[in-house]
Amino acid sequence: MRLRKLMSPFLANDPRIHNAFEDKQKHQLCELPTELMDLIASFMDKPALCALRLTCSTLERATKYQFGRIGLHTLHTDLSKLSLLAMDELAETCGLNQHVRKISIGSAAGSTLGYGFIWYRDILENEYLNFLHSSNGFLKLRAVLKKFPNCHSFHISLSNQPESGTWSDCLSPSDAVTLVLHLIPCMTRPVESFSCSYPDFDKHSAGIIDPRRFCPHTFHVVRFSLCWSTITELCLLAQVEDALLADFVHELIDQAPNLKKLELDCGGGEGVDALFQRLGQEGNNMKLEVLKLSGVVDISSQDLQSFLLTNRNSLRILDLRTVRFAAGLWQTVLESLLHEFRDLEELTLLWIADSTTGRYPIHWVHDNVRDVRGRHGCIRITYSGLPVHNALYSLLARYQIQPPQ
Repeated sequence: MRLRKLMSPFLANDPRIHNAFEDKQKHQLCELPTELMDLIASFMDKPALCALRLTCSTLERATKYQFGRIGLHTLHTDLSKLSLLAMDELAETCGLNQHVRKISIGSAAGSTLGYGFIWYRDILENEYLNFLHSSNGFLKLRAVLKKFPNCHSFHISLSNQPESGTWSDCLSPSDAVTLVLHLIPCMTRPVESFSCSYPDFDKHSAGIIDPRRFCPHTFHVVRFSLCWSTITELCLLAQVEDALLADFVHELIDQAPNLKKLELDCGGGEGVDALFQRLGQEGNNMKLEVLKLSGVVDISSQDLQSFLLTNRNSLRILDLRTVRFAAGLWQTVLESLLHEFRDLEELTLLWIADSTTGRYPIHWVHDNVRDVRGRHGCIRITYSGLPVHNALYSLLARYQIQPPQ
């Protein structure tokens, strides 16, 4: 019997059609072996699967695994008392807690989190904040997360507005970053991915992390280093405003020897130069396969080139957007990409500039972008000035495509 015929009563627009055949179809589906129902459910989208599960308790049980696989991969929470109670209830539902792989922390109502708990902190002499392990909010969150044994990834939605004040009855997004990093050594669980970003992608704005809310001594905790060393994906779309935040970002990268994918949007902050000076130093043992950079301004071409060369034998996808050099030329970097990076499969170079080419006019943002297809993947470029054009011509010729005129 075809899947469409079996599912037609659940997808019908006319409720009378649904009611007319409900009992008959319900009986037919319940008679199917559990393995077959599980296979059918694996081909459904979320609305159809939810409609099927609401039919009867037999089908609800038969499709529980697929429901968990499709709908419970990522749990969203604002860390409020009600939200954590709901997570606790879900964790107690037999089997469903095994499907949760990622926790996403954010608030749809604003930039405040964690209502309903008292979040005790130590305010140290250097103004760093340290969440006390006796805090009822901290203890409750740790207890709930321990009930999701396969959750190894975290995401925090940042604010794009400066944060001020220290509250005891709620959290800021920066507090959430600090909280998760403090929880990691307590849970002694390997981390697979960690990301922070401003949720409104239409505004193309990097979020804000306040480094004063994080105690750098956490990086030197042995259990933190062990848990963090397993991370493979790191995404930090946050403004690197000063050297303090540059050190924070560098530590997160430096303590991740197995990192495969790195995405940074530095938001044009003043600490970007300090960050790439450290990333460009010798002794970096990273083997990145995917690197995406944006909002990286006023850095040295030598620092970027040194960082790229560290990963030349592993890098497969390179995405550079709004990258501007205060010293050095793009021509040098492009020639390095041509001769040193033989395994690149996808390349994106958008709105790049140096002291020779200058900054891009606003109207070039869309009009001057060229999308071309290489032998391996998509290549997107925009450029200005003859030196850059000549280097790009050679680079694109390697991919056997027509360079822009």
